[in-house]
Amino acid sequence: MRPSSREEDPFAAETQEKDFIAVAVVDDLDQARNYKQLLEDNDIPAELKVADEADEEPSISVVVPEEYLDEAHIVIESENVYEDYFDMTLDDDLDDYSDVGDEDY
Repeated sequence: MRPSSREEDPFAAETQEKDFIAVAVVDDLDQARNYKQLLEDNDIPAELKVADEADEEPSISVVVPEEYLDEAHIVIESENVYEDYFDMTLDDDLDDYSDVGDEDY
């Protein structure tokens, strides 16, 4: 949720003069926004930077202040492990029922 013009950004003062480091580079803006929100939900300031390369499709970097880099990696990796597990479990469940409906009645 973005602060209104009357509210101050809680991360603004903290991140103004810091070096930002890419924690993830993605092609999908929705995924970049999800990572940014995930990091902010875990009290890690994050920004999105778009790199528009002439020869390639634009990529979006999710960047954090250098001192948050390790924690940000852990948060993103934890989310990815959870998503991979969910995908794997869902695929296994679908495989268990792949023969349903094949019988002749």
